[in-house]
Amino acid sequence: MTAGMPYTGVTRDLNGPGTPEATWAAAELPGRLPTVDPASLRPAPPGRVVVVAPHPDDETFGVGGTMVLLAALAAPVVVVAVTDGEASHPGRADELRRIRLAERAEALRRLGVADAEVHRLGLPDGDVGATAVAARLRPLLSADDLVLTPWQHDGHPDHDACGAAAAALVQPDRLWFYLIWAWHWATPAELPWERAERVPLGAAATAAKRAAARAYASQLEGDTPILPPATLARLLRADEVLLRGPR
Repeated sequence: MTAGMPYTGVTRDLNGPGTPEATWAAAELPGRLPTVDPASLRPAPPGRVVVVAPHPDDETFGVGGTMVLLAALAAPVVVVAVTDGEASHPGRADELRRIRLAERAEALRRLGVADAEVHRLGLPDGDVGATAVAARLRPLLSADDLVLTPWQHDGHPDHDACGAAAAALVQPDRLWFYLIWAWHWATPAELPWERAERVPLGAAATAAKRAAARAYASQLEGDTPILPPATLARLLRADEVLLRGPR
């Protein structure tokens, strides 16, 4: 698969149905990407798996299955909750904080990591800056940690800021990026496949991830859900794609 086109750094249009899952399936990603064994990702003690989540649910939709597999290998899991996701429904910030925090707790339980440390950074949903993330993330990390974060070119400004912050702090061999909104705006010709590997989840981890996803009812239900079926189809595959940190 050829290298992706350079990303311009411009926030993408995340409205509409996005790139159909059938387009990604036609690219035959499972057959064309190398696989990464979760055991090779597991950091040696005292290292932890640190998942940076701009919003509650990003950890689940991005790397929920990988979290299941790493937890099964006795890797300690830490979630850095950058925002509380309070802006997903305008005018309901206080209510949304309570709802989404409870949803995340239930999702982590369904992923088998109910005891994961969760560090809430409290940054404003929709107004996250890389400098602010880096300042709060730096003291939470150690050199032994494995860090999973949204790609710094994912297309949502909060996601991009988290990826840029992690890239500035973490050694490339300890850093992997996951995709959320890139599956929406991009086409198969636009992503950096030369840095991509996939984690086959297997039946149990796939089921756990999909069960955890259902915990986020605030994002899935209503007349105009934040995450409609077309989006879920891209995020709930039986494997997860990770991008190696830049070298």
